[in-house]
Amino acid sequence: RPVMETEVVPKERVRLTTEEHTEQETVRGQVRKERIDSDAEIIDDTDEPGYGR
Repeated sequence: RPVMETEVVPKERVRLTTEEHTEQETVRGQVRKERIDSDAEIIDDTDEPGYGR
């Protein structure tokens, strides 16, 4: 029985660099608030672990 080996060789190497840009800007404008009406029962689950994560 012949013995065969396989070797994994990358065909192409890709490098990725990131640049970080930080700036501060004052933004002015009117913020919209949207409200909805619902007939469903409201359940308060804020005491459950992991809420808001």
